[in-house]
Amino acid sequence: MTDENSERIWREVADENGWIMPTAVWWKRLPIIRNIRAAYHTYQAEKWASAWGSCGVGLGSVNAYDRWVIYGIATGKERPRP
Repeated sequence: MTDENSERIWREVADENGWIMPTAVWWKRLPIIRNIRAAYHTYQAEKWASAWGSCGVGLGSVNAYDRWVIYGIATGKERPRP
């Protein structure tokens, strides 16, 4: 999948579900910081999904919105804070 296709699909999923990216201050949108944040949030989402799945709630996988937001964080799509 090319970057253009990834972008298009990411935007289509947002439009279909009415999702918007959360805001972040300028320094959290810097390339190195955003990659660290994406890795951290991926770990946290996996941890919580696994914990809820082991309790019998959910399927034990990260939901689509969390994946969508993490991809947005990794690619710098967060909205600037006003």
